[in-house]
Amino acid sequence: MADAAARVLIVEDEDEIAQLIKIILVNHGLVVSSIVTTGEDAVETALATHPDLVLMDIKLRGKMDGIMAAETIKKSADIPILFISAFSHTIGRAITTKPSGYLRKPFTREGLIRKVEMALAGYVIHP
Repeated sequence: MADAAARVLIVEDEDEIAQLIKIILVNHGLVVSSIVTTGEDAVETALATHPDLVLMDIKLRGKMDGIMAAETIKKSADIPILFISAFSHTIGRAITTKPSGYLRKPFTREGLIRKVEMALAGYVIHP
């Protein structure tokens, strides 16, 4: 990894999962720049702070889901997005946003770290 720790924006509507992800990423030496729970906040925060990676749940609070948020972010910024979801039926729709990858819930610590590292390195990870 580069000298500066990569900054990750976590977009997750379940607080316990968001905190678990944060702990895993921070313990791995990454910086969690923010945690937000809505697609609208994801767009606003990503475009304002330009994190190195957005870890995006698909089902979110608010009117905008993670896929719509990713589409909006991608129109304005080249920020890698790694989707995370328990719903495998959303993969087809999520792929239209050209994400850096997709991680299914429940996930393991090792699986999360591997997919995050690959997304940060610029690899496209197919489900």
